[in-house]
Amino acid sequence: MKLIWLFPVAFIVHDAEETLTVKSFLNAHRHEPPFSSLPISQMTKGTFGVSVLLILLVIVGLCSYITKNRHSGQPLFLLLASTLFMNGVTHVLQALYFRGYTPGVATAVLIIFPYSIWVWRSMNKVHGVKLAKYLAAGMVLQIPLAVGALIAGSLLL
Repeated sequence: MKLIWLFPVAFIVHDAEETLTVKSFLNAHRHEPPFSSLPISQMTKGTFGVSVLLILLVIVGLCSYITKNRHSGQPLFLLLASTLFMNGVTHVLQALYFRGYTPGVATAVLIIFPYSIWVWRSMNKVHGVKLAKYLAAGMVLQIPLAVGALIAGSLLL
């Protein structure tokens, strides 16, 4: 139970870092790919914050479902943890690409990675090919979730 409800906490801390730093980062890199082809000037801390809030509401709803349905909810929880982990990997890859700090990279390394490893170790049956499948699904899922939340956030403000 504790493991499940630490997920939204890890998400909040991670996305607080992103929310506080994303606008200045995007402004500094607006002429570089991939940002040069995106309408980043339209994004504000408010639209980003609303997007994060929408994702948090979904996460809390899913954690509630998983808590009530522990056995049947385990695959969903593993998918959530894997999606969060792969989001962290994305931040590290961005930091390598930009050769420096990127929003979210600090909490990815300090919070997201240890938390995800704790989740997988707590669920003894998750390793090898099974874990690779969850990670692949997490990598794919994080993109439409983030883009969808950003679009929804911009439509709400």
